[in-house]
Amino acid sequence: MTRTRHLIAAVLTAAIATIAAVAPPAGGPPAAAATASPAAASPGAATVAPGEDVRYYVIQVKQNGEPEFLFEIAQRYLGDGNRYTEIFELNKDRPQPDGNALTVPEVVLPGWILLMPDDAEGEGIVTGPLPEVTPPPAASPEPAATGDADTPQAPLWLVLTLSAAGLLVVVLAGGVVLLVRRRRAPSDPPFDDSLLRTDTSSAWVVDRALRVLLAGCERDGLDVPPLTAVFVEGPNLRLRLQHPANPAPAPWVVSDDGGSWSAPIGTLQTEPASTASTERYSRLVTLGVGETGRVLIDFARARGIISIEGPAAARHEVLRRWLGELTGNPWSASPRVVMVGNGLPRPEAAEHVAGIEQVVPELVLGHGGVLVLSRAPAPAQQELLASRFSDPRFGWVVIVLGQVPVARWRFTARDDGWLRSSFLPDVRFDEQTAVRRAGTR
Repeated sequence: MTRTRHLIAAVLTAAIATIAAVAPPAGGPPAAAATASPAAASPGAATVAPGEDVRYYVIQVKQNGEPEFLFEIAQRYLGDGNRYTEIFELNKDRPQPDGNALTVPEVVLPGWILLMPDDAEGEGIVTGPLPEVTPPPAASPEPAATGDADTPQAPLWLVLTLSAAGLLVVVLAGGVVLLVRRRRAPSDPPFDDSLLRTDTSSAWVVDRALRVLLAGCERDGLDVPPLTAVFVEGPNLRLRLQHPANPAPAPWVVSDDGGSWSAPIGTLQTEPASTASTERYSRLVTLGVGETGRVLIDFARARGIISIEGPAAARHEVLRRWLGELTGNPWSASPRVVMVGNGLPRPEAAEHVAGIEQVVPELVLGHGGVLVLSRAPAPAQQELLASRFSDPRFGWVVIVLGQVPVARWRFTARDDGWLRSSFLPDVRFDEQTAVRRAGTR
């Protein structure tokens, strides 16, 4: 208690010193502060002189509602889709009108302004000064209330000074209270309960590829192969099949071992796409971005417990991204999400129960859902789940936060943003949402 009093006394002393420091001399109010400098240009973007004539293109939305992609823009205006990398380098980290910036080649948004190579030509290419991107206007200050001319009023500088000092006292005192509480009862950091939805053009790239796959198999009379993973690798998209299959419908190309089908992303955008349901891929989830590109995996192929190990904050971050994918991707089927136990994020879209016993009667064969457990199930419950997973009609995905020796798929999330497993390349899970705010790293 004595230590707390000393801290509060120190806060008050600091506040008084602050008031003395900001108070103006007797001669009058303080001089006006210097205006803030404009934000520096992003280091990754090509430099363009003000007023210089350049070629640029404003990204549009296609007639089917899907966004455009750098590959097809390069194909249309440069004659070679593989030159998308030139467009990317010209515009990397350049601030865009919506406040975002281009950080990975496969994700661009409608309304963005792309600086194009000098040989770009075609309908839609504009020649002239690059449009200036300005930050949203600051809110106009409200006019000061007017009072009776005969009523003496405190100088504005004094009001502002006292207000700032009072605010400082409140902030510092609040900090002291939080510090004392943390010392008395340390606890895990709070977790973000929101679900990260990856409604970016990368999701539409994959959705389009899945629909082209369905249309091609139907056209050629082939069975639609079950997938274990999808890789978005530069200008190409690769499907890893659960079982080798040959032949593949055009434009897909079969690997030597028959275990993968690949196709150029630009070609997939022009091929006929099925309008049938893609619910069979509803458990397909983005894990993150690896050295070769984006990695997605179909949780339905685990046929057993999926565990996330590592520090609590990292595990929760991975979980909320997975749940956002399972419930928000174009191919998702709005699954039921049940969270069991304490210490889990509490998204509004999920049901929350205290123990797995409350859910066991509902773990029946059929459509299923997503079951999230805060700790490893008891041995008897593990046996029950194993028996359920042995039937291919069991449609539940079971995710456990923590170590589970019998888990079919084990992932380890690290504080540095890397996600590791024994059967896939390491990926950065914090790169899953590819569009960042301009100027942030």
